[in-house]
Amino acid sequence: MSMWLQNKYINLMSNQFSVFKRKNNKLYNVRCPECGDSKKNKFKARGYFYLAKDKWNYKCHNCGYGVSVPNFMKKHNPQLYKEYTIDLLRERDTKGETMDQPKVPVVKVDKDPLKLITKISSLHHQHIAKQFISERKIPNIYHKDLFYTANFTKLVNKLIPNKLKELEEDPRIIIPLFTEKKSMFGFQGRALSSDGLRYITILLDESRPKIFGLDNVDFSKKVYVFEGPFDSMFVDNSLAVCGSDIVTTLSSIPGVIKENINIVYDNEPRSPIILKKIESAVNSGYNVVIWPNNINEKDVNDMILSGMSQADIKLTLDCNVHSDLSAKLALSAYRR
Repeated sequence: MSMWLQNKYINLMSNQFSVFKRKNNKLYNVRCPECGDSKKNKFKARGYFYLAKDKWNYKCHNCGYGVSVPNFMKKHNPQLYKEYTIDLLRERDTKGETMDQPKVPVVKVDKDPLKLITKISSLHHQHIAKQFISERKIPNIYHKDLFYTANFTKLVNKLIPNKLKELEEDPRIIIPLFTEKKSMFGFQGRALSSDGLRYITILLDESRPKIFGLDNVDFSKKVYVFEGPFDSMFVDNSLAVCGSDIVTTLSSIPGVIKENINIVYDNEPRSPIILKKIESAVNSGYNVVIWPNNINEKDVNDMILSGMSQADIKLTLDCNVHSDLSAKLALSAYRR
């Protein structure tokens, strides 16, 4: 069993803990998710990941919960556990070992999915999808990279049989997801109505992280990482995570230079979830954007709709990047 692989996944889990501290190279301290730790002191942390006899384990000194790291992930982060088993399989295959684990499915598509749908740029100006994109003021340069389908569930089931419960009508904007080598590995469907889920992300290769913009980003330069693809379209050299945690997703991408990454969460200072995510990103060593109090809009797209220019957005972002102690002080002022 690989020590380094388990250590890697302990760090990938770090964002899910409100408290995560590295004591040394054999010990991590966290706030226990099994018992919730102290209800009186939110900084109390009595859970520990520790290395013993070449194996990583977990033990809480409050509730006594103790398991191996794989079993901890299996219960408290099933998606990450799935990714761990895949990495373990790859490692054992490299060493000539065998492991009875299913491989991550890669959908074999006979036709190019993009040939089954229509580019936004080719639609008539009065078309509902064209109007939606225009009303959101999405930059024209992206109109050729966005698509439309009259029935999203029908499209998905054509590519992956019985994947979704088919609907009579399900018109959506299609946002393709490409690898660094411009190979399409998935897509996100954005609903045009308020019925049902606003966003649905489909992976044709489930080993890939759900991220938009990999085909255009330069990790050697400053990179802004947003929660949604539309927001990223207003800022050069940007990425967007589609329905996944930003920190965990970034940790799974080769070539990421942490010092160059600026994470941008939605502007929701009263949201405990957002505040916790910002804290986790800071504790993981990332730069974060903490919005100033004079910005009231929820996200970048809403800021554009309120009258801010792309230059205004970029200047605001650049002036509000924080890390380490600066981030903690700015986050304290941001809570309101």
